[in-house]
Amino acid sequence: MHPSPSHTPEVVLHPARVLTSAALLAGLAGPVLPGIASAPTTISTVARHDLADGVVSVVPLQRGDRLVGVTWSSGAAAVAVRWRTAAGWTPWVEEGAEPGSRPGDSGDPAVRPGTEPLWRPAGAGAVAVRVSAPAAGRPQVVVVGERRARRWQVGGLRADAAPSTTGEERLGRVVTRAEWGADEALRKRPTYQSRVDAVVVHHTVNANDYAPAEGPAIVRSIYAYHVRGRGFDDIAYNLLVDRFGRIYEGRAGGFRTRTIKGSHTGGFNERTVGVAMIGNHDEAAPDALMVEGVARVAAWAADRWRFDPRTTTALTSRGSSRHPRGRTVPVPRVLGHRDLSTTACPGRYGYPLLGSWRDRAWRLLAPVITDVVVEGAPVRSPEPLRIRARLTSRAAWTITVTSPYGGAVVTTSQGEGVDPQLEWDGRVGGLPVVPGEYTWTATADDGRHGPSDPVSGTVLVTAPLARSRTEQPST
Repeated sequence: MHPSPSHTPEVVLHPARVLTSAALLAGLAGPVLPGIASAPTTISTVARHDLADGVVSVVPLQRGDRLVGVTWSSGAAAVAVRWRTAAGWTPWVEEGAEPGSRPGDSGDPAVRPGTEPLWRPAGAGAVAVRVSAPAAGRPQVVVVGERRARRWQVGGLRADAAPSTTGEERLGRVVTRAEWGADEALRKRPTYQSRVDAVVVHHTVNANDYAPAEGPAIVRSIYAYHVRGRGFDDIAYNLLVDRFGRIYEGRAGGFRTRTIKGSHTGGFNERTVGVAMIGNHDEAAPDALMVEGVARVAAWAADRWRFDPRTTTALTSRGSSRHPRGRTVPVPRVLGHRDLSTTACPGRYGYPLLGSWRDRAWRLLAPVITDVVVEGAPVRSPEPLRIRARLTSRAAWTITVTSPYGGAVVTTSQGEGVDPQLEWDGRVGGLPVVPGEYTWTATADDGRHGPSDPVSGTVLVTAPLARSRTEQPST
């Protein structure tokens, strides 16, 4: 039982020493050397405050503070949190432990149990924390914020200013660690594994009403909390998806070419990849773009590690809050965090979507048409138009060209394989077609996942190079 808040001792904790990255401290401590410049940048700050058992501790929040978490050294703890807003103190809310990486699973004894990262409500000036942890020991409140600083850099470019890269076709555009501003000095070296058999879906339990520009800052804050507050090697998740459908590179290590072990599901990080929806889906349903983003991650994983996302597999527990060490657990290939740990994650609105994610991921495994090259435009008969493309997997393909005058098909090319192509001389029945903008469309179907999304474009057809007296334009 918790003491009643009205009879609980209260302690006000003032901001503690702020912990920043080793790279920043090294740069600020030393002299300015030739060839080294400084530039303003946003850095994550992490402040830890020790808590006393059974005492309400009030932590004033500074400008730039973004989230709060509570951690302890071992065992279990009962945590309650409330916020001081312009309307007064919010009600106390009991916060459960985030089922994250166990020390034995991560290989790092520094990992601390803790709550989910708790996003600061708009306008909140302080947070009150009450912890009952008689057997846990050393409870702390962790406050993660951001501030502008000058960071020393060599050669004029930081590593996180590298050119943008993109993911595989099924993932689409991926926001890289460099682009969301990961401080690479915080993390440790990645751990790799040989394969992935399942995708575990999570939610991050922060606010759902963030703006597009806030996504990178949210990921940075979660990263800092996981590493500085919880003791993980890196951010726990392999990939994250925001409510606008943008996919973020999570744990470092080159996810496109290497199989990286995360810390997202204690006891089941082996042979799984973790994707987190940025939001609280106990409170609201995920946006449609986010739902599609998670499906794209599941399709990418299924394609890369060659499994059907609609099937099941068996995972062996290394010890979780739901399954003891050594137990073999049959699970769907796309599953929720709660299937493996005692948690509500990915939320009461997220969990029912798992079936549709499996089906949508299967559908997204249809061949993708890529690398389209159009040569010979504008078309001037008899000079040929050539269209070439690539398929991500073998399929029956079709390329057609249609007239702007009634939509009649003027030429078609069909085949099977991974190299669709069409060549057309601008004629029908031996006669040049009427000039205008003609539409080409490429489709593919592997007979299993349904037809691919079509790819199309237009080409301008002009008057032929030379006409004989008997040639008349044809549509």
